[in-house]
Amino acid sequence: MMKNYRILFSILMMLGITVSMNVTAKEIKNLAKVEVLSDEIKADMKAKGTWKDGCVVSLERLRRVTFAYVDFEGKHHKDGEVIVMDAVADRVSKIFDELYQHKFPITGAKRIEHYDASDDKSMDANNLYAFQDRRIANTDLSSYHSYGVAIDVNPQQNPYVGYPTKLDGKECKTVQVWPLGAEIYLSRGYLRPGMVENGALKIFEKHGFRDWGGYWPIYADPNGDPRRKANDLHHIQPYGWLAIRMAKETPAQAKKIFEFCVKHPKIKTEEDLNKHFKG
Repeated sequence: MMKNYRILFSILMMLGITVSMNVTAKEIKNLAKVEVLSDEIKADMKAKGTWKDGCVVSLERLRRVTFAYVDFEGKHHKDGEVIVMDAVADRVSKIFDELYQHKFPITGAKRIEHYDASDDKSMDANNLYAFQDRRIANTDLSSYHSYGVAIDVNPQQNPYVGYPTKLDGKECKTVQVWPLGAEIYLSRGYLRPGMVENGALKIFEKHGFRDWGGYWPIYADPNGDPRRKANDLHHIQPYGWLAIRMAKETPAQAKKIFEFCVKHPKIKTEEDLNKHFKG
């Protein structure tokens, strides 16, 4: 039955027919797929500079997850894709299956190479993406996107909010908001479609992505992780220490550690992991 459904779904999507069905969790399970990177994708990443020699993860440690999603007009698509670390890929596929089941809207999900490796262009298109090898401004630290664990979701509905700065001549402060036009989503109490708090965040957290940019401090913490800066509302990832740990482990051990953390949500620090993980 499931096989017949998937064949029918694929045929309808190839013909450009919008599908609107009430499907069960069992029926949509495993629609998302995990693939090794093709030679073509590897070449594109190198050419666009989104993966470079010295990256904290090798190309062999990255996976492409393809998935179906619903857009803001209720249309169904099957061309979603993200590049992520191998250790989290299976969980990422489950995340997007569940987002699809719950009809959480996504404008589009293309590799950053489709936007000339420009985060600004990707945000302007309200694009969802994951991997990009880059450094944090004014540091030598790699962004968690470089580890293939950070996913940016609907930047327009979940903007990046910079640190407050004093406004010249006024007894007040102002903040910078990216992308342009996203300022109408600064009010998070009124939940609207596409906001991660409106259903998506719980799904990500269920599968181990428990460090949301909305939890980050609005002021710079001199003793904190400089990669966790301001309110990056579209940014969701596992804990940073966990990303660094997984990158140092073998693929099999990294996945084992991640799955242990997923199943034990009280583990929030590497000290907790070392105390309880016996693998």
